[in-house]
Amino acid sequence: TEAEEGEIDYYYAVATSNESPPSFVKLDIPAYTWAVFEVSGAWEQVQENWERIYTEWFPSSVYEHAGGPEILSSDNNETEIWVPILKKS
Repeated sequence: TEAEEGEIDYYYAVATSNESPPSFVKLDIPAYTWAVFEVSGAWEQVQENWERIYTEWFPSSVYEHAGGPEILSSDNNETEIWVPILKKS
């Protein structure tokens, strides 16, 4: 995948139902079930928790990544990591 090869698309975004100006890129995100992880602290804690999602949570859960984009929402050292998930078959 792109992330494994060290490439990743990164967007600064806002959710809206309005039309995007021509100079903006529109990214439609289909409906998913999301696992939301809350992290308090600096960026190092966010990175550590993001790694733990893949090395600890996914392997021990009944879920797998749904293949959609991940969403990071952060304000004043309070962060949510949104990961699209599917129940393993």
